[in-house]
Amino acid sequence: MRPIWDVNGYYASLGVDVRASKTEIRKAYMATNGHSNEYLTFVVKQLLNPDIRRAYDACSYGSVFMDPYRKQQLRNSFLSRKRQASPLDLIASTDEDGAVPNDGEFLSHPLSTLSRWGFSYYVWGGVEPDELALMKWQGALVSVLGGRRLNCRIAVGVMEDRTHPWYVCTVGYRIVVFLAHDEQPSIANAQAAATQVHFFQERDK
Repeated sequence: MRPIWDVNGYYASLGVDVRASKTEIRKAYMATNGHSNEYLTFVVKQLLNPDIRRAYDACSYGSVFMDPYRKQQLRNSFLSRKRQASPLDLIASTDEDGAVPNDGEFLSHPLSTLSRWGFSYYVWGGVEPDELALMKWQGALVSVLGGRRLNCRIAVGVMEDRTHPWYVCTVGYRIVVFLAHDEQPSIANAQAAATQVHFFQERDK
């Protein structure tokens, strides 16, 4: 049986098992006076929607399910850093028109001018990119995706987050696979990330 990782803590917030029935989810919601809690009400609606629950349960270990709450958290984090940033930092964190990218407010513009191996990449947070590690990460992903015959356009990136070894999200038309800045690129991480890449690819068909 495929494991369900509860990546955003939906089930934990209600105190139910990840394979709880709809009836059990509703009972837990009522028992916790969920009607008076905006977030729990949102969680219940997510889990009672079969399509959303299926997509959520399919999330791999180390990933995050991008719901409106998580997107708002990321946006708040970006705006907080923006208020504290220097003018040069603000230039680096906007697109060519000076606007925050729609699907990833927390992302900087691809640093194509800094890449020494011919590809652009993304930086999330105030970390110093290790281009050698990113090149190896890209190579591992290409190897795994090629072995699974997955033909999709991806970019790589480095992130400050220490709670996850890798993270997958979409930025515009592109799937970006981030590696934590203190994590070593490995086939094991690439295989786990590739599963999430495949999910994004199937979702966007």
